[in-house]
Amino acid sequence: MRAWLWHRRGDRLSATRTASRFGKGFGLFLILLGIWSFLSVGALGGMWWILIGFFIMSAAKASYDQLLARSLFHHVPLEGFVVKAPVCVEADLSIDHFVKDYAYHHHFSLYPVMKNGKLVGCVRTRDVQTIHRDEWATSPLSDIMLPLTEKNSTPLESDAEQVLQAMQRHNSGQMIVLDGDRLAGIITLRDLLGALELRRQIEGEG
Repeated sequence: MRAWLWHRRGDRLSATRTASRFGKGFGLFLILLGIWSFLSVGALGGMWWILIGFFIMSAAKASYDQLLARSLFHHVPLEGFVVKAPVCVEADLSIDHFVKDYAYHHHFSLYPVMKNGKLVGCVRTRDVQTIHRDEWATSPLSDIMLPLTEKNSTPLESDAEQVLQAMQRHNSGQMIVLDGDRLAGIITLRDLLGALELRRQIEGEG
């Protein structure tokens, strides 16, 4: 159906949106058919119709979301999504102060770590658990600091689609954005998904 509509309309996104809606409708029909079969006849086969219906609905939505994300973020400069003044922490800050003054206050999952005005790594909030609580007051953040890698950072030259894929691949909610070896800002999955949701509302649900 998508191929036929795409050929007719010349618009892949519109064709995918219509095909996705049809797929979700067909999936709902199978779910209702399965419920009817299970309740009226008592056939366990109705459960299979329900499961297949949910699978088709999920696949239809995922297909549209994937194309929508690609059309929105492909070759789009990352700079427009970057928070350019992120909250940073010092490498010699104690874990205790970090938890009280930063983690509990800002609720971020990732923080750039600075030392003498230079970016030296990053720290994940969850990693404070690797240090015994009795040692938080005497342990600096450098003890749990991570080096900057492709899992937690990205060049400013990257496009938004590449970063979204990297976040999904590494199960990351935030990434540090680098301009060479300098801190350019931070990018969050929430901001990218927010832009995607706004596009979905404007374009219409898939």
